[in-house]
Amino acid sequence: KVTSIDRPPPAIRAYKRENESMVKQNVADDMTAVKFVDLFCFPKNVASMMGVVPEDLTASASTDERRGTGFVTKSEAIGAFKGFLTSKGVSTEGGNIRVQDESHPLASLLPELIGTKQGIKKIQNLFIGKLKNAVAITVKRNGSQTVVASMKIGKKSPINIVVSRRSGNKFITEILGLVPFTKLLNITVESIAEEIKTKVACATSVSSEGTSITCSGKVFKEVWEIFTKDKQKYNLQHKGLTFGNWKIGTEAIDLRLPKGVK
Repeated sequence: KVTSIDRPPPAIRAYKRENESMVKQNVADDMTAVKFVDLFCFPKNVASMMGVVPEDLTASASTDERRGTGFVTKSEAIGAFKGFLTSKGVSTEGGNIRVQDESHPLASLLPELIGTKQGIKKIQNLFIGKLKNAVAITVKRNGSQTVVASMKIGKKSPINIVVSRRSGNKFITEILGLVPFTKLLNITVESIAEEIKTKVACATSVSSEGTSITCSGKVFKEVWEIFTKDKQKYNLQHKGLTFGNWKIGTEAIDLRLPKGVK
């Protein structure tokens, strides 16, 4: 009489593997991901010199929110630059361009090139430097299409995880700049603080304005993993650390550590 089975038969093992895979996929599909995307805007003088209409460059943008706005990706900007070179008959054969004098088509756009011969990659980077920096915050929910939540000219405003040394060998970890992200994720700063307190076993407090969190101890690694769901960077081997069906892109988080802490 068989009273137990130590190892399930092949059919059951196959079913379990398939079911586990489906569960993992469902978890990934339910995840809300927030990311920063670098964009650029053409200053009027640059657009005029190149004869481009920035709004036309984004007429076929991949997202409805960006379409026709003039907020271009780096590849779109480089594409416009290459088109400008072609329209002016500038050859990039050999991967270099020589700008002999002020009569060259690039002289007015990139006067620093006059009298030099430079590689096309360097010239493209110089051109990108003439554009205004911009940033978009994108949100992808439940495996759906990516949505652009906001776009603005200027630099990105990331979440800052700041470790500070206190008296002796004591530290605190501050988490700043949370509010724009909590609004998108429909969560509160207080709920994040409570979860960090529970999962990491450290004291937490929320600022009087309700915009930042202070944690006792040097817990930046744990906070990084909680926010990004990236288990590879620090390899903490901490069961149950991850919480919430959301994640924030690593490019949207800035770590600031004191000397000697890594």
